[in-house]
Amino acid sequence: LGLDLFGRAVHKAGLPKGVFQLLHGAGDLGEALVADTRCRAVNFTGSVAVGRRVLKLCAEQMKPALLELGGSNPVIVRRDVDVATAAEGVAQAMAQLNGQWCGGPGRLIVHDTLEDELVSAIVERFAAMTFAASTDASQEVGVLGPIAHRSHWVSLHAELQRLRGLGGQVHTATKIPESFARGNFFAPALVTGVGMESCFSECFGPVCTVHTFSSDEEAVGMANAVDGFVLSTVYSRDIEAAHNMGRRLRSGMVMINGSSFGFDTGETGIEPRFSYWGMAGSGEDGPM
Repeated sequence: LGLDLFGRAVHKAGLPKGVFQLLHGAGDLGEALVADTRCRAVNFTGSVAVGRRVLKLCAEQMKPALLELGGSNPVIVRRDVDVATAAEGVAQAMAQLNGQWCGGPGRLIVHDTLEDELVSAIVERFAAMTFAASTDASQEVGVLGPIAHRSHWVSLHAELQRLRGLGGQVHTATKIPESFARGNFFAPALVTGVGMESCFSECFGPVCTVHTFSSDEEAVGMANAVDGFVLSTVYSRDIEAAHNMGRRLRSGMVMINGSSFGFDTGETGIEPRFSYWGMAGSGEDGPM
């Protein structure tokens, strides 16, 4: 519905006919578009499985393709961190777009001396969050809307059940009002007690597993256990140490304490962009 409204607005604004075209359909339609020789470049956001097929079709015609796919994004919290800053950053990142964005946290990798304190602090912030309808124009930071569609809502609950079955403990505190009980609302959740080898896939929602480390080397190794991810974050009071960790992460973008890392702020005029690694995709953001 949102894209239909956008399409109507584009045409109403006077964009020449054919410049913007919108089609709804399943995989057969997408494959026909990608394979058509009149399609000169492809930008795809979706699953790894479909991304492989898109890349293969593009390779046959040597057409450029930008793929933004999966990968469970890591957040590393070092021992010297300000816990309140990290907790606020993680909670808000999980709540952004109701967890349905490609940079959402998937694995919280925290120093083993801080796990209990950080989990408690994040859950406190969950408790302060509220829900509102997606049509509510008054939504602000800390206000959650619904999951995009029912089938995805079901898959998120199934993921929590899977993690519980592996011995995970679910930590959540955001109350869903009774008036929203029949909607696609989903409370953000941390999950402790599950081995990282079971947490490599992106669930594309406000669910984040928690894992502990004792050294920076171990943390980097744990983060890079996934073959590529779109965004990673390092929280630390020691900015130099955080940058050193960031440089070793196989990530399209690295954030330090919630601020972008590796991007020019204006002195050289370099346009900020980031690339994709491994199963996270192929290419880089920017003009194709």
